[in-house]
Amino acid sequence: DVDERVINVCVSMQETAIALSSEYKAALNRHNYVTATSYLSLLKTFANVFELKRKEIGYARDRYVNGLSKLAETSIQVKGMQEQLELLRPQLIESSAQTEELLVTIQIRTTEADAQ
Repeated sequence: DVDERVINVCVSMQETAIALSSEYKAALNRHNYVTATSYLSLLKTFANVFELKRKEIGYARDRYVNGLSKLAETSIQVKGMQEQLELLRPQLIESSAQTEELLVTIQIRTTEADAQ
């Protein structure tokens, strides 16, 4: 189906080029030859551009897939870190309580030392 449409576009371009060449001849009395060689050159140029675009799209697709896999890996790592954080939370709460007690003790001793 795509091949048929490409063929129709190429035929249309060739016919348009022939018609425009006739108009060019009528308007300026100068010849512009539309030959089989020029048509083959058009097809070769089209094939080159098509291949270039196909490679660009493939490269973009590969980058997209790679980005998705990186996001999935990162998501797994984040979940692991969250689980570790949850496991360490009781220790953090205990350390915070010990720090508070130590600060109170230091303040009491500082007050006692200042009083002497």
